[in-house]
Amino acid sequence: MLYALEKWIAMPTVSGVPAQLEECRRGAKFLKAVLHQLGAESWLIPGAPGQNPLVYGQFSARSTKSEDSERPLNVLVYGHYDVIAADIKKWDYPPFNLTGKDGYLYGRGTSDNKGPILACIFAASELQEEQQLDVNVKFLIEGEEENGSVGFFQAVEQNIKLFDEADVILLSNSYWLGEDIPCLTYGLRGVIHSTLTINSKNVDLHSGVDGGAVSEPLIDMVKVLAELVNPDRTAKIPGFYDCIRPLTKHEDALYDPIVEDMFSNPSGQRHWDPLATGVTKEELKRKLMARWRNPSLTIHQVDVSGPKNRTVIPRSAKASVSMRIVPDQKVADITKSFEEHVRKVFGQLDTENEIEIDIKVVADWWLGDTEDRFFKAAEKAIEQEWGHKPLFIREGGSVPAIRWLEKRLKAAAVHIPMGQSSDQAHLNNERIRLQNLNSGKRVIKAFLRELRTLQVAPNNQDAETDQN
Repeated sequence: MLYALEKWIAMPTVSGVPAQLEECRRGAKFLKAVLHQLGAESWLIPGAPGQNPLVYGQFSARSTKSEDSERPLNVLVYGHYDVIAADIKKWDYPPFNLTGKDGYLYGRGTSDNKGPILACIFAASELQEEQQLDVNVKFLIEGEEENGSVGFFQAVEQNIKLFDEADVILLSNSYWLGEDIPCLTYGLRGVIHSTLTINSKNVDLHSGVDGGAVSEPLIDMVKVLAELVNPDRTAKIPGFYDCIRPLTKHEDALYDPIVEDMFSNPSGQRHWDPLATGVTKEELKRKLMARWRNPSLTIHQVDVSGPKNRTVIPRSAKASVSMRIVPDQKVADITKSFEEHVRKVFGQLDTENEIEIDIKVVADWWLGDTEDRFFKAAEKAIEQEWGHKPLFIREGGSVPAIRWLEKRLKAAAVHIPMGQSSDQAHLNNERIRLQNLNSGKRVIKAFLRELRTLQVAPNNQDAETDQN
């Protein structure tokens, strides 16, 4: 597994960068070859024109029937082989050379998501070699996740027969809450990315000549942005909080062991130390909910045209704004309300300028059912390997494909994170602990073994509940 990871990390599969397109395709072909060498059927699925291909692989169950069903369960493993760019000057180790130190493996993609993908592949392969694979394990690995999953949905639709009998979707694309206690992720926020652009009919002007005589795009932008968020950090968008799913007693109780652990073992939860500093347990619970189950609006950056000096009135100003959404907010409704609010605010300005609103990337929220049979199987597998019940957590980030796959395939998803909170995914010196990678592989093996006893649900009833 480490040999394959070393070779794969050496391929800078950075999506969204034309200069790295060939490296991405080389990385996809490498993964296809690894799957084939380990006993799977594998091939490439074309992505959108000019975009990276998807990799498909399948390890078949040793029998065509399960204990109580006409066919074995079908497990669909989702992941992505593309990575975020790395600035070599800011790394302590070469980002595209796998480097081991003090029990950790450093390199871009070690944790997000090449390491966990290989752990899942080797888990299925070892079970097949040991004649213990009693479920079909299919792999759907895309190459555009870090670029908004461009072309992913169309590619799956065009090859839907490969996936339409999936019973459960498995992914490992996030991290533990801290360093010591394993976790199971049961929820992700969705996201709506937008770009606001305010343009003047003028060229860039000199403030000493035209200041005070023209409508300035940057001043207009500041006024618009000021009307997006209240002083208490809540969004001003009408209806933004109308459809949030109420907190249940069951979910509220899931926060209690998390809070207790963060208070009793702060050094082991160092990623969250600032969150737990100087607060009561109830305040900490509210902060966790704010990050995981409450929606938010963020202004990321503002940019202007023309030379960046203090005498220029820029002819245009551009701002990046995102909204994180949660159950049961609807992407279309929030997007519409946001656009209407921005245009209303802008329309009230005394300005000659014009505004454009561009919705860039959209991903729906995902919420699993911690009481369903697949989560129970995952919980048992984790406790068996680590000797500790997992913490049930949600994430504030988004994975565009998961909610869509659940709805399209009518299959429940289970998210088993392998890495620790200090893995530095998307940051400098990304890493994964070797122990976590090896134990992660064994967790997946145990999970797949546990599925042997489960029946195929009629009409994929696991995904037909009201949970999602």
